[in-house]
Amino acid sequence: MKNDFKLAMEEYDFYPLKRKSVDRIQLNFECCGNMDGYVEWFNIPWIDARFIDSSLVALQDNLIDGIFVRNDKLKNVPFSCCSPSSRKPCINERVQNNEYHKSYNWIEDLTLNKETCFQKVTNFFNTIFVILLVCYCFLVIFEFTILICARIVYLSLVSLPRHFPTATVIVSRLYYNTLDPHDLPPTKEEIKSKRTASVDENVAKVAHIFSEWNNSEKKKEELKPLLSNSKKNIRKKRSVAFVEGETILLD
Repeated sequence: MKNDFKLAMEEYDFYPLKRKSVDRIQLNFECCGNMDGYVEWFNIPWIDARFIDSSLVALQDNLIDGIFVRNDKLKNVPFSCCSPSSRKPCINERVQNNEYHKSYNWIEDLTLNKETCFQKVTNFFNTIFVILLVCYCFLVIFEFTILICARIVYLSLVSLPRHFPTATVIVSRLYYNTLDPHDLPPTKEEIKSKRTASVDENVAKVAHIFSEWNNSEKKKEELKPLLSNSKKNIRKKRSVAFVEGETILLD
């Protein structure tokens, strides 16, 4: 990255697109220069020679075939290096010349961004990387927690009887220590003993019914002779008299 930004700075005067990109980076990140700060611009021919007074003797050595090759005499920087937090008007021309400006001391009253763009951009991407890493770790922990909860619920559903309510199963597993013992689901031994007791009770009821039925059959057998004798007595007492074609029942 630092080599690319350095190359863009060197081609600042020749390529408008790179000039626009460099200015945007320095404005958005509030930085100036690549690795050495604003002084890097002093050794870069970023100013168009058409806007320089070539008659100045001090600049004769910086012009070669009409091309401005050095900036160490003027010591100008692009406007994008101006610090927005400075209370004074930005001074980006002849930055280190106190006599050129009124009431100005470049050591104390510097109105340029002092941090380098390489440092600012690197810190920006490091911050983004840390944020993404924290989000990723949070998602991993969240998914791992969901996996554990799902496993607990699955084991709860598998280990409990089919007729037991699902909601009670989950509550009993997750809050086993806080539930009342009477609210806990029955164990397999308790269920087995209850089933055995219910079966024994049903068998006893069936046996009682059969015993009552056998007793009733015995009573019927005992009553049969009495019933037959009573029928015979009734037949003897009843007689039928036929008088002149009419049937008369006599007691």
